[in-house]
Amino acid sequence: MTGSQVVRRLAANSPLPLDEPDAAWLVEAGRAQVFAVLTGTGRPEARHSLFDVGPGELLLPPAPGSPVTLL
Repeated sequence: MTGSQVVRRLAANSPLPLDEPDAAWLVEAGRAQVFAVLTGTGRPEARHSLFDVGPGELLLPPAPGSPVTLL
């Protein structure tokens, strides 16, 4: 295994931007709801619910240059 591993415990209402291009996130316990937010418009955008993930599921960032940020 290369790289480093960091454990983050988050409250249910704490957003975690999933925009680090060299990172992946593994849900170890509980559930997480993933939202998309359009970026680059110069104004705040609404969150759009995409899907839920549970224990053992992996989250990856959007492709570089993507017009959305995942939370």
